[in-house]
Amino acid sequence: WEPSPNQYKAFMQRWMPGRMPDGADAVGRAAHFWAAWHRWIELQATSNPDLKYIRYRVEDAPLRNLYREIAGTAPTKELLDRAGAVDTKYNAGRGKKPELTGFTFPAHVASLMAHYGYTA
Repeated sequence: WEPSPNQYKAFMQRWMPGRMPDGADAVGRAAHFWAAWHRWIELQATSNPDLKYIRYRVEDAPLRNLYREIAGTAPTKELLDRAGAVDTKYNAGRGKKPELTGFTFPAHVASLMAHYGYTA
């Protein structure tokens, strides 16, 4: 990691456990961050019995159920309508998300993806 004025990169530098692998390209860095972040969350949740840990794959759980589990109340129709209108093929400020077909994820990332029910 090199110091950066980019807010997202600064956030990742501050909160990502461990160290970014040398020579990782943009997709490799994002995959490593995703895996490290989720392992850290599970470690914190499983080591603290006072926390209620809920793991959802957003694409599998209806938004109203996920919202109810997190907020303790049902979402309003307006909230559901606004959430449903979000174009998930684009990343705010960065344009269309890249397709990762044919990309080989590092073994630790592919293992965690399988743990969560994704295919690498």
